[in-house]
Amino acid sequence: MGGEKGGAEGSSTVEGKGKAVMGVQKGVPETEVQLTLAFLGAGLLAYVIIPGMLVIWDRVLDHMDGGEDGKKV
Repeated sequence: MGGEKGGAEGSSTVEGKGKAVMGVQKGVPETEVQLTLAFLGAGLLAYVIIPGMLVIWDRVLDHMDGGEDGKKV
């Protein structure tokens, strides 16, 4: 009986490996998940971070042109 119990535990652990790992469903290739994350990161960079940096840089230049109060003359 001890050998059967060990065999049953071994089979249950093998079945457990087919379940979701870190939120990724079984059957979804890892490369597709990485590709999706790469596109999301590129979109965030292109539409949020870079325009935000341009706005901040524009405000810095306006402040340097306008003197101490930050307004253009």
